[in-house]
Amino acid sequence: MLPDPLTYLLISGFEPSEVEALTQAVGLGDRLRLCSEPGGAAVDMAVIADPSEAARAVVDRILDGPQGEATHFLILNAGEAPERFQDLLDRDRLVFLTTQVPGIPEVSQLLRATLETQRRGIDDPAAPHGIVGSGSAELATSLRRLAGCADLSDGLRMVSQDAIIHSTAEQCLCWLLSVGGTSLTAKSMGKELQASTAAGLTSFAALTGRPVRVETASADPRYDDEIDTPEGDGDQRLLAMPMAVGRRVVGVLTVTRGGGEQPFGDAEEQRLGIYAERIAPLLAGWIDERQTTASAGIGAGVFRRTALDHHSRGSERDGRPLELRPAWLDRVYSLLLALVVTAIAFLLFGRHSEYAAGPAVVRIDQGLDVTSPIAGTAVGIEVAVGDQVAASQLLVRLYDQRETTRLRRLRTELNAVLAERLRDPSDVATARSVATLRAEVELAEAQLEERSLRSPRAGRVRDLRLRPGQAIQPGDVVLSLAAPQGEREVEVLALLPGHARPQLTVGTNLRLELAGYRYAYQHLIVEQVGNEILGPTEAMRWLPPGVAETLRPTEPVVFVRARLPRSYFEVGGRHFSFHDGMSGTVEARMRSERLIFTLIPALRTLFDESEGTAP
Repeated sequence: MLPDPLTYLLISGFEPSEVEALTQAVGLGDRLRLCSEPGGAAVDMAVIADPSEAARAVVDRILDGPQGEATHFLILNAGEAPERFQDLLDRDRLVFLTTQVPGIPEVSQLLRATLETQRRGIDDPAAPHGIVGSGSAELATSLRRLAGCADLSDGLRMVSQDAIIHSTAEQCLCWLLSVGGTSLTAKSMGKELQASTAAGLTSFAALTGRPVRVETASADPRYDDEIDTPEGDGDQRLLAMPMAVGRRVVGVLTVTRGGGEQPFGDAEEQRLGIYAERIAPLLAGWIDERQTTASAGIGAGVFRRTALDHHSRGSERDGRPLELRPAWLDRVYSLLLALVVTAIAFLLFGRHSEYAAGPAVVRIDQGLDVTSPIAGTAVGIEVAVGDQVAASQLLVRLYDQRETTRLRRLRTELNAVLAERLRDPSDVATARSVATLRAEVELAEAQLEERSLRSPRAGRVRDLRLRPGQAIQPGDVVLSLAAPQGEREVEVLALLPGHARPQLTVGTNLRLELAGYRYAYQHLIVEQVGNEILGPTEAMRWLPPGVAETLRPTEPVVFVRARLPRSYFEVGGRHFSFHDGMSGTVEARMRSERLIFTLIPALRTLFDESEGTAP
């Protein structure tokens, strides 16, 4: 505790302009007496920003001076040797310590908060510590659940969970400030954490009563890994929000998220500030109640308080006979009887189903692959992925210099022969040459046209598998066309075991579970069933290009197609679109029978039960 009134304040390690800026930021004016030399006067507060060795020398001179043992210190440049000042922490004389000098605003906030704590006459002209807000329905729900907690431990666990939700953080530590304001406690992963308020961004928020928000925790000179990120590496985004009732800080909510995530913004700080402002009175009430209970000694001793009260009132009537059988035995017997009856009923009326399962893939539409009928080299690609094309539109031009030259030569020869034919219409040989050259020109034009790959239908370019200068062979896929907008069909292509083919019919119910979305089932109806059972190798040849590697059958299978009723699926209240190539697993129910017949097959004949019933 600092004595009142304040005697002297020592500021060391700052330039004169910085000292003036610091005193102006604190805003005490003539009421603050500064001391420039340690040991010359009784110093109550020392703000030292010298390097660690020089700072230690200043501290020693102050401790050797008048009232040195009553001086409190702000060490702002401890460097890599903070252990030099361990004795100040042990004697409760160290208010705050940083490894590097923070900015003047941070130093002024820390100094003012320390002076305000010890001197009630000093008022802060800045805005109140709390963040006033109306909250939301979600906040009201959190407060109602928090008010219903039985004890402080459950309340702190719920506060940490709700703080993560309100700030969209990944982790949260709920630190409680001790009654003396010198230490912080929290629980993390079942362990009790305790830290001094002399270091760390969390301690800074507790001392000043103001939120602290940094993009990289370890980059801030006030950072301390033991209190700020005990479960991290220091690269996290950090937001420390004090929980205060008036000017009393009861704790700090320290939330973090990964360094690769977005930094905390103003909206998240405001939401967390509103939440901290609302829960602070509840936490303060719990802390005061626990302190009162501990100081009164309630619950101490060998005997329960209820037994002591009953004994002090005396016996008002004769007691009941002693019962040796425990009361819980009757309840356990009733519970076991109910379990046996439930199990028998489940065996008699419950049913067991057998399913045929296999891999499946989502097909958005029946896209068309455009292939090259001839070999050549691509010299021009006229479309790009996503372009809408019309029927017969030019897509790719192949190298056609030889065909163009030959067509030009044939047309020149044809024109020359036609000129001779006009001069002598009776020349039979010229007439035959004209007919022959016209056929050769038409063939050359057709061969030249083959060097231009055109769209066989209207659609959208979905995939381009060619680049300029690439050599292609007959049958190579150059690009694929998707169906025009509005004509897309979403279906599922599945491979079910071949032994299930006799029981598969059009209209059979299927259940699809997409990979990566467990338990988000899609219910389908079979629209087409293959007539043949194919081996793995034969099935691979029948599968469309790009699908064989996804399904990859390993046993005889039968093809099944089913249409998806919608172009999206729902998981956790959110809608996601189906995409071509998404894989999953389908199940079709083949037969169903009672559990009792599965356990005891001989009972089927007694009850005239068939082997199973079709779904």
